[in-house]
Amino acid sequence: MATKKFGLIGKPIGHSLSPALFNAAYAGRYTYGLIEEPGFNESMFRFKAEYDGINITSPYKRMAAEEADISDDTVKRIGAANILVKTPEGLLRAYNSDYSGLKMVLGDHFEIEDDSSVQKNIRALVIGCGGAGMAAACASSDLGMETVIVNRTQAAVDRFVARPGNEKIIGGKIRDLENLMYESQLIIYTIPVVMEELSRLPKRFYTGKSILEANYRNPSFSREYRGMSIGKEGIRFKNDFIGIPQRCYYLSGEIWLIAQAITGFRMLTGEDPDEAAMLNYISENKKIM
Repeated sequence: MATKKFGLIGKPIGHSLSPALFNAAYAGRYTYGLIEEPGFNESMFRFKAEYDGINITSPYKRMAAEEADISDDTVKRIGAANILVKTPEGLLRAYNSDYSGLKMVLGDHFEIEDDSSVQKNIRALVIGCGGAGMAAACASSDLGMETVIVNRTQAAVDRFVARPGNEKIIGGKIRDLENLMYESQLIIYTIPVVMEELSRLPKRFYTGKSILEANYRNPSFSREYRGMSIGKEGIRFKNDFIGIPQRCYYLSGEIWLIAQAITGFRMLTGEDPDEAAMLNYISENKKIM
């Protein structure tokens, strides 16, 4: 029986550690590689000809959802997919592990169980209505949290909350951002840059709140003193950041990334990955995807 073959498409992907992490997850039982082609169509041609399933990263997630023959309800609600898997009949089935990964992280962080009512006291505010923001809003809402999503382009919010299945998600207004943040216990920040409105707020505004940020490469939130931190490399300055206090629960985008890899690999292969091996690889190499 031929070894199953999996891969990653996106642009750029040369820096990705997905192959190494996948290899750790399944001890080399399957092959996993980067499908580096000029565009989406060329990448899909390679996938259909050579692979059993693929991960999809930016900027192809929306196109991947449209390419699928079968999509679960979550993909339809979000309008984006980051996993495509061939069925035995040769059809393409789409999934979204941004959603499943975040649902796992939030469930663990707030200790939410199926019969728990703790989530009913949590109000979540999602800032940004791109693929990550829409996945986040669906995940927090499905955990039973009152969920509000805001975006500078109001039309994007209106389209998202109007999709079937998103009736419980509230479309907020960007002009009400400060009040919405004040009323929320969880803030999910999916914008890749610092919002000036938030950088002006005092640190005490965030005390006791939980913040999860999607951007792990250049995060907008920091506990640094006046933008300064001291490490092995010496003194480092960050001029553009949102200061948060020590009594704020900050969840890095790295956590979300690892959780979506764990749940996504399971969707790709139909088998549970070795989570300990994945975390050990990251720890030993001090790297993140």
